[in-house]
Amino acid sequence: MASTPGNATETGTTTVPLPALPGVSVPRTPALVAVLNLALLALVAVPEGDGPVGAVRAVFAVAYLSLVPGGLVVGLLDPESAFGTVERGLYALGLSLLSLIFVGLVLNTGLPFLGVDAPLRPVPLALGLGVLTTALAAAHQRRGTDPLSSLPRPPGGVREWRVVLAFALLPAVALVGAYSNRVFLTNLPSMVFLLLVAALPFLFVRGVIPERLLPFCIYATAVGLLVFGSHHTPFISGRDANWEYYFANLVLERGRWDPAINFKADVMLGISLIRPSYAMVSGLSLTGVYKYTSPLLFAAVPVGVFHLTRSRPWTSVTVASLSAFLLVSFWSFYVKLSHNYRQQLAMTFLVLLVIAWGRTRGTGRAARTGALLLVAFGFGLTVSHYGTAFMFMALSGFVAGVALAVVLLDDRLEWFEDAPRKLPLVALGAFFVLGMTWYMYIGSGILFNQFSRIGGKILIDLFGLRTSLSATGGSGARWVTRDLYSISYEVFRWLNYVTAGFVTVGFLATVVRDLRARTLARLEYVVFSAGCGLLLVTAVLFPSANPIDLARLYPVTLFWIAPLCMGGGLLVLRGVGRALGGGLGGATGTDRRHLALAAFFAVFLLYSSGFVPAATGEFQYNEALVVEEHLEDPTIIADSSASTLLARDVAGARFLADHREITYPVLTDFSGVFLWSYGEVPRQDRWPPVESATRVSIGGQSPAEIPEDSYVFFRPVNTERGILVANVGSAKYSGSENHVAAAPYIHGVGARKALVYSNGGARIYV
Repeated sequence: MASTPGNATETGTTTVPLPALPGVSVPRTPALVAVLNLALLALVAVPEGDGPVGAVRAVFAVAYLSLVPGGLVVGLLDPESAFGTVERGLYALGLSLLSLIFVGLVLNTGLPFLGVDAPLRPVPLALGLGVLTTALAAAHQRRGTDPLSSLPRPPGGVREWRVVLAFALLPAVALVGAYSNRVFLTNLPSMVFLLLVAALPFLFVRGVIPERLLPFCIYATAVGLLVFGSHHTPFISGRDANWEYYFANLVLERGRWDPAINFKADVMLGISLIRPSYAMVSGLSLTGVYKYTSPLLFAAVPVGVFHLTRSRPWTSVTVASLSAFLLVSFWSFYVKLSHNYRQQLAMTFLVLLVIAWGRTRGTGRAARTGALLLVAFGFGLTVSHYGTAFMFMALSGFVAGVALAVVLLDDRLEWFEDAPRKLPLVALGAFFVLGMTWYMYIGSGILFNQFSRIGGKILIDLFGLRTSLSATGGSGARWVTRDLYSISYEVFRWLNYVTAGFVTVGFLATVVRDLRARTLARLEYVVFSAGCGLLLVTAVLFPSANPIDLARLYPVTLFWIAPLCMGGGLLVLRGVGRALGGGLGGATGTDRRHLALAAFFAVFLLYSSGFVPAATGEFQYNEALVVEEHLEDPTIIADSSASTLLARDVAGARFLADHREITYPVLTDFSGVFLWSYGEVPRQDRWPPVESATRVSIGGQSPAEIPEDSYVFFRPVNTERGILVANVGSAKYSGSENHVAAAPYIHGVGARKALVYSNGGARIYV
């Protein structure tokens, strides 16, 4: 429903008109865009530095890249502000990222014809964005529209300002906690932060937070949790993050993207264009882009889930708020996904795609705009992460097939009293064609080979009746099925099982309710939720589906099943109240049921985040609360060091990057994957430069078997803790040791090779 300036939008956010600029005769939008572009060019021309100018450049550039181009596009698509403030802001972010991809592709393709060998540099990027935004501003002037005509009004009254200031401090508290963990060797500030976040569900159900501020509060909480989960080390961590960094750094150093590289990372433009462009324009290091801008971008996803859930007519504000909280409180959101950067972008585009899908249900301009946005965000999803894109393609195909079958069946039975909403088949077809074309031609079909291989193995397991219950290594749900002798972990395990039960109850209740009402109004949503359930069951049951990794798949499915979890939880609590004869049954117990559900998810967060084992001294399963120097058990040390880098590790890796004979392989233990990023050592022979040797695991080799023409890199965990880290992932679930003694290797290598670098912890021999 359209709204005019000064009226409440559909999200409950009031907007106010901005006055014209006094004494300025030129149109306001082109004038302001010109000022922003000139400021960006001036800052980009400043040599990179860490002073005040560098800080201003970083903040201004990140804000510009994330909002300005997309905000201008949204103004053209929605001149009457029909989308509402939250939806416009989300679209502005997604369209800004797409604009960055568009400008990067145009520069990378066109400038080489003009003799520019390195088209992706700060000044060309700033000029390209300036041309694009100037053209958009001119289009606004020609149409007589003004994207600045209405903006959200600032907080009004003491209450709203208190809420804004309190939640704005949450990310700062999380940052202080992460800093204290690695500098002062205490996790107390992080635990205080978690207690503050655990209070959020109660604020939701009691209505303490004004509805129009809920998106901001959810955003600030998500940023804080992502900082908590990723900033216990100032460097990137995780196997995938390190090879993502390798390819982003190639673009940064060469100033161009080479689509001819035959590796999956190269064709995912979130890696090859977005992150390097942020680094070039903002002046931040590539590590800074990953560590500091990623939480700011990814935190939009829970806001999108809130808006998506709230836009469904059968859900309430409380259910929408708790659904967003379930996403951010699930451990994978702030632990695993906090350093899986390509999936972060993919989930951002996916939630925008699903919101745009909802817009296609209307008629006229709104439906056409929704279809256009669906295709645009579908392209962004495709070039961000192939796994998430293909998963959504499968879900969409499943929904279309089941919906068609239901409609055909109802034509015979005439059971339902209404018809389901039409699917945006044309827009979905365009999305499918774009995705398939991109990976078939640009990606040379390499990703289809991977999925054919995984799919074939799943079929073999299916027909051979080989499930994860009988296979070595467990299922994709290993994070809740492994054996850990800890009371806290057992509680954590069962809390996850209970949420799965809530989802099941909520889904069945929804299906039964719609069948009784003879309505197909929610058919699309129900089938999407059923498809998510099938994906999760597949990942749990079949060992060949382990590469899917349920910990990364489950947060995506929460876009649909989180509201079912809330509804199912309320139903279970009502049933428990009736059975016990307590105050949770009946209509009068509604508030108590909401409070009980809030208490459940507060406890869920405290166990998922590792707060409880940190308080009780049990085994800590969350790396963000581990104080490395306090660890004594070598098994725990190996598990922790695999994901946590020290400054001495990175210093040694950078020495190697500057002095390495590239034809020599580099041998490290399993935890040495950071050499892909900071050491610039390829993982595979086909990675550029093609003449370079790769990083090789030292595991399984004796010192006498190490090649003469090679480097051996020992980390502080090897030289000071006395262990070589094995494959911690496989060891964690197979029961084997995750480390071996390092002394024989260090002494053997020292006797055969020359020490060329040492910083008191890291050592390099050649």
